[in-house]
Amino acid sequence: MVGRRISRAIAGGGWLALLSLIAFAQWQIALSHLVAPGVIFQEITRSDPPTRIGVVRLTRPLPPHLALRPFLGQEPKVGRAPLSSTVAQIQETLGYVTAAINGDYFSLQPLSQPADPLGLHIVNGELISLPHSGRSALVGTKDGRLLIAAFNGAGIVRWSDGRQETIRGLNQPLGPNGWFVYSHSFGLTTGTPPGTWEILLRGNGPLRANLVWEGIVEEVTTEGNRSLPEGCLVLARNLSDSSTAPQLSKGDRVRLEFRIRSLDEPCDPDQIEWSIGGGPRLLRRGVPYVAWAEEGFSRSFSETPHPRTAVGLKKDALFFVVVDGRQPGYSNGMTLPELAQFLKGLGCEEGLNLDGGGSTTLYLRGRIANRPSDGKERAIANGLALLNLFPPQPIIRLIAEAPFSHWLVGSSVPITVRAEDAAYRLFVAKGDSLTVRWEPPLPGIAWSGDGLLTGPQTVNQSPEKVTVLFSVPDGSAEPASLTLYFHRAPESVSITPATILATPNGSVSLKVESWGRDPSGKRVPIQFDPSLVQWTVDPQIGRVEGSRLVFGPDPRPGLVVAAIGGVTATASVLLRQPSWVLVNELENLSDLSFQKIPETVEFTPQVVSFPKSSGQGALRLSYDFSQGEGTRAGYVFLSRALPKGTIKLSLMVFGDGQGCWLRARLRSANGDAILLDLAPSINWSQEWREVQADLPAALDDGVRLEAIYLVAFRTDHKPKGSVVLDLLRCLSPNR
Repeated sequence: MVGRRISRAIAGGGWLALLSLIAFAQWQIALSHLVAPGVIFQEITRSDPPTRIGVVRLTRPLPPHLALRPFLGQEPKVGRAPLSSTVAQIQETLGYVTAAINGDYFSLQPLSQPADPLGLHIVNGELISLPHSGRSALVGTKDGRLLIAAFNGAGIVRWSDGRQETIRGLNQPLGPNGWFVYSHSFGLTTGTPPGTWEILLRGNGPLRANLVWEGIVEEVTTEGNRSLPEGCLVLARNLSDSSTAPQLSKGDRVRLEFRIRSLDEPCDPDQIEWSIGGGPRLLRRGVPYVAWAEEGFSRSFSETPHPRTAVGLKKDALFFVVVDGRQPGYSNGMTLPELAQFLKGLGCEEGLNLDGGGSTTLYLRGRIANRPSDGKERAIANGLALLNLFPPQPIIRLIAEAPFSHWLVGSSVPITVRAEDAAYRLFVAKGDSLTVRWEPPLPGIAWSGDGLLTGPQTVNQSPEKVTVLFSVPDGSAEPASLTLYFHRAPESVSITPATILATPNGSVSLKVESWGRDPSGKRVPIQFDPSLVQWTVDPQIGRVEGSRLVFGPDPRPGLVVAAIGGVTATASVLLRQPSWVLVNELENLSDLSFQKIPETVEFTPQVVSFPKSSGQGALRLSYDFSQGEGTRAGYVFLSRALPKGTIKLSLMVFGDGQGCWLRARLRSANGDAILLDLAPSINWSQEWREVQADLPAALDDGVRLEAIYLVAFRTDHKPKGSVVLDLLRCLSPNR
């Protein structure tokens, strides 16, 4: 059956290119398989330092029926969304997505506001976002070529009276000065505030690089938030801008032109079919060339290991490269010079870095194939997808997966069965269309048809191995099998937290886990239905609702008991109240380290004796975020361990009223980042305020407070000032 694969010879032609990678470093291929005709995915790892990389190799030129396409976060509109959500939208309208990666940088503004890609974004020849400060972009041309080049761009508007003015932005939030242009790709409306002068123009098609767009004035308004009809553009400007405004009437002609110029490679912008921005460039003509300074990045951004996303080009292949990072023991990430060498080891001649950090995400045939450093997908502004547009193909084989292998008797096991067609596309198979059987035929096992297998109510031995077999009725596809183990009872049970501090009328989340042995004797977790847990709680303490212990108005100390299969675990309920513990007085620079992003901003720490909230002094942070665009930040690194069970962080802040965002970053014992908002906006001045942030419940030992940092992220927010920090504390249980 496997022989019926489409373009089998083509599909297998790229294996050696990735296997040769082993020769230049201590790399191992942990996983390798074909995901589309001519497309290979491999997971590549090394142990020192720990690094995990996902690589998707696309044959060039692409086989028929495969296509590359950039996309916007709220496809087909400007905005932000998790990669998997955007892919779901694309598959509804364009076709099956084999692989996708995150793309360009963007402003970390609230999700309720549209966030445009920072650099050059073109789809189907339509210009949606201008280049950014000479940064590089990946470009696909109308004749099928791929190249990486740095671009500059500028826009002008020519009025009917012959005058012309500069355009400050395209499909981005309105700035205080100058003209901004909005197309239908921006959204349903411009999102501008009242008091914005807006000119609705009906024109001759979409915006295209280096071509004049001519429109006719339909309407002039000052209410703001103008609708964006398809086939129209809106010119917008703040009414407080002192520039001379043209006298316009309905029917007047207005011409717009956006000139795009390649700075380092032969490229006719008129011939660009699509483009996605990033930066900096990593390889040029086979030589590592990390252009961090030329493209406006800091040295520390280049030389510090981070999660990274990149693309690499060679004559016969395009590579998607996704490096996990910020997860000690699993994957540290890479510096940009290391990433450049990695691309060179793949045989690439050209390479481009894309947005990284928490944005780094790889989607592969229905699921996220890497571990984003935030612990979940970040909402991103754009990305690049590989579409598999083969006509319908016969199903070749079935693949069955369960989240865990070991279960308690009587549990319902969620099982996903996916069908793979001859073009390597994976689809979730309808459960009622499958033939399902199991060996041995134990009583009580049942298949629901909607993805749930009810396990046996009892077993002869523990653990009992059960093999579940899935097939299609006509036998035309390779069947799937899945091995599960059912346990009569767990060996041990635990409750987290083991010590609970009672709060009148409050509640706490409880996590129950059970453990047993696999056939080899190895200790393994055993999964179970929550309904199988039997709780015993003194009514004077409270009651258990689902997975939460809810306290009464006057709780008493005592025990909470969870029983699974006759095996119990207990947690102690105490009445001792938590107290505030000093983390740092913030009056000694030797305890701290500092970083500014990007390097071009000003950020100066200083210990001062006035103003201060307590102790001998306080930490003044003087900053100037008025220059540059996108995220600008100043970090105070502490690296302090927090007591187990910490509930809150508290910090005294002497504000400057400049509206900076104040955040904290923690790191869990398993390396996950935990971000806390201390103050969404420092909008008070010349006074002390205490700011607090709640920590997630039931964090394990080993949580560290890594950093406190100030952030400005809106392009139109240009704060400059100083804030003073003092008395950093945490609310923790008494010991």
